[in-house]
Amino acid sequence: MGFNRKNILPILMVMIGLLLISSSLLLILTSSKYQYSIPVSKAQSDTIYQSHPEIRRISVENAKELYDQKKAIFIDTRGEPYYSQEHIPGAISIPEDQLFDQINELDRNYLLITYCACEAEETHARLARLLLDNGFKMVMPLQGGIDAWRESGFPLE
Repeated sequence: MGFNRKNILPILMVMIGLLLISSSLLLILTSSKYQYSIPVSKAQSDTIYQSHPEIRRISVENAKELYDQKKAIFIDTRGEPYYSQEHIPGAISIPEDQLFDQINELDRNYLLITYCACEAEETHARLARLLLDNGFKMVMPLQGGIDAWRESGFPLE
């Protein structure tokens, strides 16, 4: 019994089919829909999801402690019009599209606390990820953003 193309063709087709099925499953399981679909907190709706769950958040209470002790720099990631309306006193405005213009002005020796106003914490978590990816070691998004800060009765200007 020698090499026969007719015998190898069905085996080759099955192998290609299995490869396609496995790669499709891998894509589905690693897609951002599944990777980041983690609820923010039990208090919030089950339909609200946290962006970049691998990044540790800081609670508003702990952030307020650091704010009072002047041991953190707060970064408002919203655009200028929102920052002008209200922001955490002393916070600096760095919208995501301006990060690389201002990155060298940030002090790497302080904890950087990013915040925005979106329910999924998407913008400030993404900016925190960019800072971490660019060598900053102490960066934490504010859990609940400026809305949680406001709801806690903490100062805004």
